[in-house]
Amino acid sequence: MIALGVSSIGRIGATYSQNAKTLEECYDYLVDFKSCFGTELTALKTLTEPGLVLVDDNGIQVTSMGWFFERVGAMVCERYLQTDRTRARLSKII
Repeated sequence: MIALGVSSIGRIGATYSQNAKTLEECYDYLVDFKSCFGTELTALKTLTEPGLVLVDDNGIQVTSMGWFFERVGAMVCERYLQTDRTRARLSKII
């Protein structure tokens, strides 16, 4: 089970982990998002140009029209999908 959100608890096998307990702690990781996810942000341009996704300094937002194509955006961020180009075992979009 993957934990999402402040203070949530996740579990993988016998290992438990808890996310930061406050918003201040969450924002204190000092991660340069644009550097860490530069490849993904570049790939998302195919969705930002037609207005399906909005990307700014505050985050990534799927537009109402982009909702129908959200799986395309999610696939951009799927590490295993990006590294395994054979991907015969994964479902495909139309």
